[in-house]
Amino acid sequence: MTPPHTPETGSAPTARLWLQAACIFAASVALGLIYNSASPLGVRPNVPQDPAPAPAKPVVPPTGYFNETLSMALETSPGVPTPRGTTPTPAAGAPQAAIPALTWTQVKPLLEAGKIVLVDSRPKSAFDLGHIPGAVSLPSDAPLTELQAFAAKHPKDTALVVYCNSTTCRSSQQLAHQLISLGKFRNVSEMPGGFAEYTVAQASQPKAKP
Repeated sequence: MTPPHTPETGSAPTARLWLQAACIFAASVALGLIYNSASPLGVRPNVPQDPAPAPAKPVVPPTGYFNETLSMALETSPGVPTPRGTTPTPAAGAPQAAIPALTWTQVKPLLEAGKIVLVDSRPKSAFDLGHIPGAVSLPSDAPLTELQAFAAKHPKDTALVVYCNSTTCRSSQQLAHQLISLGKFRNVSEMPGGFAEYTVAQASQPKAKP
């Protein structure tokens, strides 16, 4: 006699079949993904790539003077050495205005005609030992009060010619810059040959017959 069919005994084979089918499907999907990733012909997802970064702009060094302290220093008369008892000198390396240069041959007729004031920038002791006749003594290291007194004595448009010992002496150019900066003189020249040039010129002149 055949036993009666029950729902429990009939559902077990069906569940096993579904489980086996699911495992086969999952294994097929896994194998397909592995083959797709390994094969150069496989399908790749279209993932948008980040745009290439823009090249960095080169850093251009700034031009001009942006330092406030340096700008203030350049606004003063550049390169003028400060006399004793005054404010500090401008920044080192600041450019100096060019001072016109004259020879004794050019200076002599101007001095004789009274068109210039000839200034001896050497120390007072050197001036006392010997100087160009008609010159006035104003040492380049004179105190501020002496420079101010000289500036107050002469109009600002007075033609000044400054000299010292020779071409190796720089005190005449130093004093010329001081007169331009502190005295506000507008017509200042230098005789680079100085007292040595004058001495040679005087020695080369023919002596007067007795």
